[in-house]
Amino acid sequence: MKTSRLSLAGGRISRRRKPRQLKGWIRFVRAANRLSHLPNWKTTRANLNRFNAKFRFAANVQPISASGFSKGTMDGYSAALKLFLAYTAAELLAECIGLKIWKWQIHDQELAKTLRKALQNIEINKDQLFKDQPGKRIADFVRSDSSDIFVAAYCIRIMVAHGTFTATGAKAHQAGVRRALLKMADLILDETESKFQVWVEEKLVIKPS
Repeated sequence: MKTSRLSLAGGRISRRRKPRQLKGWIRFVRAANRLSHLPNWKTTRANLNRFNAKFRFAANVQPISASGFSKGTMDGYSAALKLFLAYTAAELLAECIGLKIWKWQIHDQELAKTLRKALQNIEINKDQLFKDQPGKRIADFVRSDSSDIFVAAYCIRIMVAHGTFTATGAKAHQAGVRRALLKMADLILDETESKFQVWVEEKLVIKPS
């Protein structure tokens, strides 16, 4: 008898019968020997193994809990954690396949409107957040001049990593913001998965010289 498990996927805590796997991974593993001609392949192969593990963990992470906190607050931290994990998986893939993560964009007007609530009342160190990308992107997002939610994801990822994120400060204890964080995490996972599949197919059709 199959057992179901709680999941944060799909923008809400739901039950998933089977853990999400990275699409294209099995094809990649079966064809990996055909890619051994690529520069620094041994290191790249090891890092792609790490990427697969990070992707699956982000996609299937379970809600966290702690004594003394409300359910809404803990669900907010769970949503932020999922987003953090999704973004760091995307970062590792970008490093592996030669992409610049700060050039990725995901546009969604409705999500952007909600996510501004998570950033407007938080002091953001732009020098820390945008060391190698235009600093105006976060300002554009907060001013409603941009619907690129990837900018918001980047900021929240940094805040979670450096300990400046709190569920109440980012309004993640509110259901609407929490759902937005979870949906954004899923969109990043989908985008990351798509870029991985495209890279695998492109490399498999290129014959070594």
